[in-house]
Amino acid sequence: MVGSVAVATNRGKLCHPHVNDKEMAILEELFDVEVSKTTANHGSGWIGTCLIAKAGSVIVLVILMLIVFEMMPEFYDNIIGIVSLPKREKLSAGDD
Repeated sequence: MVGSVAVATNRGKLCHPHVNDKEMAILEELFDVEVSKTTANHGSGWIGTCLIAKAGSVIVLVILMLIVFEMMPEFYDNIIGIVSLPKREKLSAGDD
């Protein structure tokens, strides 16, 4: 479950740092998990909103990557070439 100021899973719950002890006790009883106060993104108390924004960013980046690779397949080949370069250097060094 994700809300603006809290996130809960079956392992625990993170909530806004301004939640008081009484509210934490209610949340622990309601969800039957340990509740922790925390912040996200350098001090924001909007835990759920930050998590949703991060997941959305990853989705958008993957979509953009797929579009770029579809439009420019040589770009993909260049990236793969850079990634495999250390492997090729080790193989050529071993041939000596």
